[in-house]
Amino acid sequence: MQSPADYDTLLAELVETASAYPHLAEAIDLECALLEAGSRLEVSIPPVSLTRDIAQGRLESGLPLLPQEEVLVSGGQQLSDFRRTVGSLVAAHRPELSDELDRLSRATTPPCSGQSMAGQESHSELGSYIQHQTLRPFLVAHACALAAMLSDMNFTGWQCPICGSGPDMAALTRPDGQRILLCSACDTRWPCQRIGCPFCGNEDPSTWAYYPSDDGVYRLYVCDACGGYLKTVDQREQVRPRLLATERILTIGMDAAAVDAGYQILPGD
Repeated sequence: MQSPADYDTLLAELVETASAYPHLAEAIDLECALLEAGSRLEVSIPPVSLTRDIAQGRLESGLPLLPQEEVLVSGGQQLSDFRRTVGSLVAAHRPELSDELDRLSRATTPPCSGQSMAGQESHSELGSYIQHQTLRPFLVAHACALAAMLSDMNFTGWQCPICGSGPDMAALTRPDGQRILLCSACDTRWPCQRIGCPFCGNEDPSTWAYYPSDDGVYRLYVCDACGGYLKTVDQREQVRPRLLATERILTIGMDAAAVDAGYQILPGD
């Protein structure tokens, strides 16, 4: 299990990479703005109270170590304030969404806890995005605190061992092609079995397949058994592998292709 990449490293890599992907300039600029805003937060993290035995027991039982509800409740006013920051950044970088953002703002009662915010915003794609970006720095901060303690624990499931979310990116790593998953919510990375669909275990080649990019670096895995898809970068084919959190942004075209074909990112718990 690996902790999320730090903000400075991720920002530097995105900025360095941006010139090679001019068609993604808008998405990269917004991602950088959100990362910079998140890096300025001073997230208060309670002391880790889990013992290694309890943590291992939770993992073996299929339970995440940090249910998102705990972060939602503990975020309090800071979470509400950052939600407004996220909305303002999205409006600045995507002005065509301003009307919808205004409607979301009017429909969302200022929450006394993050739980009510999550419930109210999840009804639309934009609302889900705002919620995701609001929670992200809080989840990442907690994940960093927990991942260091759990770095050598055995875990190979598909849902994030820290927060229970599903992955939205994967890598086949050097030298032997081990598959590593990236959590869509807290950016934790962990190993997963190489063969078959990570979501449902399907190994039938007639319903589990992948579509490679022309250069062989990327693969879009799709599963007709569960309807899930997984973007994957084969880092063995890269001269200098990039952070998975960077690859997530550079491959958004694969997301569009998968959704258009009827597949979806499986969200986890």
